Amino acid sequence: MSTLRRGLFIGIAAAMCLWAVPAMSAQQDFHLHNDSGKEMKALYVSPTSEDHWGEDILGQDTLAEGGTVEVHFDREETECNWDVKAEFEDGSDLEVHNVNFCEVSEVTITPGGGGE
Repeated sequence: MSTLRRGLFIGIAAAMCLWAVPAMSAQQDFHLHNDSGKEMKALYVSPTSEDHWGEDILGQDTLAEGGTVEVHFDREETECNWDVKAEFEDGSDLEVHNVNFCEVSEVTITPGGGGE
């Protein structure tokens, strides 16, 4: 998987919110906040164990700067660790790997940080 593009000054901050995790299925749903200063045109979430991105979660929509989207997982899903890729209107993108959505329920895309 590729890393952040050189010159991309957008980071990700994850506000941790621990949930009680049922034994049979995980609780991976999360809120993604776009505080990047840019309009987000695509959002991909893929299990860390996969080598390819799934479909764009936003579809035909975009996520405005300051906007929030709720991401829901199938209740049959048991994977906790996921990779996230955000693409922006200006052509830049951001990839963050190995986010534990069984523990994280809020993700904020922000300018000026690292992002791993």
